[in-house]
Amino acid sequence: MVYEVYAGGLHALQAELTIDLTKPETYSIDLTAQTRGLLGKLAPWQGTFESHGWKEDENRFRPELHRSTAIWKGEEEIKSYNYDRDGSFKNLVISETGKEKQTETPDSAITDQTTDILSATLEIMS
Repeated sequence: MVYEVYAGGLHALQAELTIDLTKPETYSIDLTAQTRGLLGKLAPWQGTFESHGWKEDENRFRPELHRSTAIWKGEEEIKSYNYDRDGSFKNLVISETGKEKQTETPDSAITDQTTDILSATLEIMS
């Protein structure tokens, strides 16, 4: 699916959503977006968001990885949220242009059995 966003008659944003449910035990959902037109010249931003994981059933999806990549004025930031098959949260890895990669492991009491926005959206759509 491709979405074109216009504001005041100007092309402001383009987004593309791809969902792959063809494999029996796994899923993949990818969203790319970028500013366009005049807004793209004034505020050059692009983002890629992806989630991959396991199908629990036809309406439940458990993430293995959710990755958010944003590029703003040539600077890239990547956040990778990693999960185990049992729903426990493994870690968050943050990479930024010109900086050392950081790995964080938040308290499991606030992260276990959570999901990401794309997997949650896929569940709602199902």
